[in-house]
Amino acid sequence: MKSENFSSIVVKNSAYQFIRIGISRVGGLIFSIILARLLLPELFGIYSLALSIVLIVFTLTDLGIGGTATRYISEALGINNKPLARSYFRYLLKLKGLLVCVAIIIVLLSSKFIANNIFDKPLLYLPLIFSCLYILTYSLATFIMNIFICLKDIKKLSIIELNLQILRVIFAFIALLVLSSKYKVSGIFIALAFAYLLSFLLSLKLLNKNRDIIFGKTINIDKQRVFNFLKFTSLGGISILFFGSIDTLMLGYFVEAAYIGFYRAALGLVCAVAGLLAFSSVLLPIFIQANKERLIRGFNQTMRYTLILVIPITLGVVCVVKYFISAVYGNEYLLAALPLYFLAILIIVLPLESLYSMIFSIKENPKFLAKFLSISLITNIILNLIFIKVFFGTNNINIMIGVAIATVCSRLFYCVTMIIKTRKAYNIKPKIKYVWKILIASGVMVCFLLIYNSIVDMNLFLGILEIIIAGGLYFGLLFLLKELTKEDLNVLKLLKN
Repeated sequence: MKSENFSSIVVKNSAYQFIRIGISRVGGLIFSIILARLLLPELFGIYSLALSIVLIVFTLTDLGIGGTATRYISEALGINNKPLARSYFRYLLKLKGLLVCVAIIIVLLSSKFIANNIFDKPLLYLPLIFSCLYILTYSLATFIMNIFICLKDIKKLSIIELNLQILRVIFAFIALLVLSSKYKVSGIFIALAFAYLLSFLLSLKLLNKNRDIIFGKTINIDKQRVFNFLKFTSLGGISILFFGSIDTLMLGYFVEAAYIGFYRAALGLVCAVAGLLAFSSVLLPIFIQANKERLIRGFNQTMRYTLILVIPITLGVVCVVKYFISAVYGNEYLLAALPLYFLAILIIVLPLESLYSMIFSIKENPKFLAKFLSISLITNIILNLIFIKVFFGTNNINIMIGVAIATVCSRLFYCVTMIIKTRKAYNIKPKIKYVWKILIASGVMVCFLLIYNSIVDMNLFLGILEIIIAGGLYFGLLFLLKELTKEDLNVLKLLKN
């Protein structure tokens, strides 16, 4: 690694990653809001169910290949061996291409059965057919984006992401305006396909001189080593996507489409916020090339900034959830507030999952993640069935809340297991003595929010003012408690530069 200060590298790349993730999450949120408002709960539920099925297909077209590519291409570039990096890329691209072809054939052959016989929702059929175009272009675009992560060129990824989000919104908006209700959801998937195709072409252009990572002669690689890593990331990848989609799939079977829309609206908000606070994907290529001391220091630095943000944001979301849902999606989606009360805990859990997963990738130990992801997935399915069948019966609202609780419980189990395993296996023990200060500042902020909400007739302006005052109060208290210091201000200056 070059002599450039390690903290400087982490901060600068984290800044670009934060921008990229911010563009992705904010763009995704805007995209979801437009869809939710224009489709209304029933059609938005159909779209959400189709998307959950497509996300599982995406897993089957990847099987951990993307993460494996990042791992080994980063390693090859770290020793300045582009032919080796190119060979890893081409080998994994061939595997991915084969999986994409198989997945598309499966979707085309099974769409009608899935729509009519499994979910009893005929409107689901055409969206699944047209989603095949989306599967193809998404797979190509996201795979080539891994190269920018390996090159630590997050700035260009931000440009690609901004282009993608703008195109998604424009194309989908046009599709929703010109198509009839029957074809609106199908039109969204066509719009997504075109957006990802253009992003793929932009990625090729922005690679410039680094296109030789794709094109050129290859050399022999240790395929057995790659396969040993891949076989466990495959299981882990399948578990992750099922983990993210099983709740929607089970809701699709047990409840009306509108309640899928309510649940996905709540989950979408949580995932958008949590995604803004997860920095691990940009840290992986850096930490692979770092020694143990720098790894632990970077880990603790990332953990501290993550907790400073996720704890107050989680508590704040719970305090203003009804106003938040109404302002974002409209009064038609107020029922989404019910699962959001429980799902909000994922704002803390998901960034921590992402951070700890990074450690196992660096240590080439995806076996553990695959094992416990599978256990957590089974736990999630069992809890879903218990809450749906035993406690909540056939009430759509209660089923929706029960699925939210099951999702949170199984995610917590997975996260806590990773924390324990990391301490035992790698002796990485995060320094979290500062958490009590975060909790004190967060508690004062919550008191302000509750008092403010009880005396103010809420509107958009007063809601924005409430968030600004609450944020200022929280960070001001952290300064008074000496948890935020001049060193942190220097980090902000570095981000600005």
